[in-house]
Amino acid sequence: MPILSVVMPVYNQETYVYAAIDSILNQTFKDFEFIIVNDGSTDDTNEILKTVSDPRVRILSLPRSGFLKALEHGVRRGLRVGARSLAGRRRVAHLRSHGVV
Repeated sequence: MPILSVVMPVYNQETYVYAAIDSILNQTFKDFEFIIVNDGSTDDTNEILKTVSDPRVRILSLPRSGFLKALEHGVRRGLRVGARSLAGRRRVAHLRSHGVV
């Protein structure tokens, strides 16, 4: 189980989503899972997400429910099946879909 879960909700971010994914996957720290929550995108975001083949990536799809609900869904998934405990705490990080780290 990874030490860290990174959660990124996306909605109609076809312009930025690939760069954001690439930024996370190319970090020097590798012990993480990357949970991407597609919040009912109607553009080509979903098609871009289908091209991601890294085993650390988990793509969840929801009907449009808003940023906070999508984030909550991803965080709950990360806490339930993702990051292992460090000193009794789980580690979950959030990245905006147009962010680059």
